[in-house]
Formats: sequence, structure tokens, C-alpha cells
Amino acid sequence: MRVLVGRSSGEGDDQNVPVLLKGPTGCGKTRFVEYMSWRLHGHLGSRDDEGVPLITVACHEDLTASDLVGDWVDGRCVVRDVRAGSDASRQGVKPGDVVESIDGRVPAAAVESLLGRPIGSLSREQAAFGLTVALAGVRDRPRRLLTSGRNGPREFALHSAIAAQPELGILPNAGYFITLNLTVPVWDWGGLRSKLHQTETRRRQAQVTLSQTQRQLLSKLYSMYNEALTARSAADNLQRMAELSGENLRLTALRYTAGEASAFEVVDAQNTAVQARNALDDAQTRYRVALAELQTLTGSF
Repeated sequence: MRVLVGRSSGEGDDQNVPVLLKGPTGCGKTRFVEYMSWRLHGHLGSRDDEGVPLITVACHEDLTASDLVGDWVDGRCVVRDVRAGSDASRQGVKPGDVVESIDGRVPAAAVESLLGRPIGSLSREQAAFGLTVALAGVRDRPRRLLTSGRNGPREFALHSAIAAQPELGILPNAGYFITLNLTVPVWDWGGLRSKLHQTETRRRQAQVTLSQTQRQLLSKLYSMYNEALTARSAADNLQRMAELSGENLRLTALRYTAGEASAFEVVDAQNTAVQARNALDDAQTRYRVALAELQTLTGSF
């Protein structure tokens, strides 16, 4: 930069040679341009009539175009920086405050109105730029901001001395649009036919499973029914045996009383009657169990 300043103070100032300055942030590009504007405009009489003012065009969201810079954090509008000496700074707007509304509208609606596009279709950089422009407002027109921060909700009426493109005012709304997507399958490479075959296969599989279950159920039903019939027949036979054993015991006791039978015959008749009654109890229990299992399939009857 010293070399540029030294060369600029020499001859050849009337050659109208355009210059492109490129360098890292903080190397003095802006200061050099301001110095040259001051030098050409204030000290060269030949240029004083023409006028060589310094024209600054804001191509990004810096503080030369707005006294407030906002950003989107988790879907909320947050003040990122406040220009020192601005009306917003004097009224107490601080970095980190959440902007709830701009001129009575939520920040997302304000950005959509400025850019004419839904907020969801914008990139992060576009949404941040639109938010900064919305916060900049219009020269000599107060902006009504509602913010929330550590001190609770606060409402401000800010006057912007420097606004983005003040001669244009608020950017007009370009309107709204609707996007409709209609998909008409012309050729799906057999996708629908494949899905149809898969559905038919699953239907046949379900029918086979149903048929197998029905056969198993019928087989189990027949088995339980036969078991109940067998248990009933056995119980009837044992009932007759128990009755005969009881009658045999009665006759043996009469013969023993008449002296025609011994005590051993009486004891043997008693044992036979007891065994017959026990067998009858087992058969009746088996029949009741078989009947209960049959009713689990057929219900009560």
C-alpha cells in the first residue's frame, strides 16, 4: 500500500487507468480508496469541477448498508451485530436479541415479501441477506421492531440514517407462485407387474396357510371328539362293572350270613367293588377332561 500511495502522488493522474485492488481483509484496500477519493476530490483543481466522490456499493451483509445485521439461528431471527452510534445502539438493541417481528410481521414473512420467494426455498446466505435488508428498512422511515432478550420483550421505533438502496424504498413483492408436480408413469420397466406378481404370491401363500390351519383344526377336532367318545364308552362299561361288583358284594355278604361263604370270599368281593369304583372315577375324570378340551374348539354345548 505504501508503494501505491507513493506512485499515486506522482505524475500520470490524468490517464484514467482502472485499477483492481485485491488482498486479504485488513490490508488497507478501503483506506487507500478513501485516501485517493479525498486527494483527487479535495486537492486537484482540475478534478474538483468534475467531482470525484467515493461511491460505496454494499455487495454483502455488512454494517455499511444497515445499522443491524441479523442471522437465522435454529429458525429464529437473532441480532448478530449493531452499528456503533446508530439509533438501534442508542435505544438498547444488543447482539443476541431475538427479533420477533419487523413492522408487524414475523421475520420470515418480511424476508419472503422482500425477495418474493418462500423462506424454505432460500439458501442460508440468501435468507441472511434478505433478513439484513429487512432490518435495514428505508431512510427516514421508522422501523417497528419487537425483540426479546434478557430484559424480556421490548418494542423499538428505529430510524435508519443509512439504508440499503433508499431511493427504491422497500422492495416490491414479486407475488406468489405455486409449484405442482404431476408424475405420469409412461414406462415403469415392469415395476407394476412385479408388484402384482408379488401380491398374487402373497395371496396364494395366505390361502395355503389358511387351508393348512383349517386342516389342523379339523384334525384336532376329530381327535378330541374320538377321545371323548372313547372316554364315554369306557365310563359306561365301568359303571356297569361297578354295579355288578356292588351286587356281588351284597350276595356274598348274604351267603356269609347264611354260613355258605367264608370270610375270604367277602373280603375278595369288597376288594373287587372298591377297584371297580376307582376305575369308574378315573373313567369319568378322563371323560370330563376330553369334553372340556373339545369345548375349547366348539364352545359350550
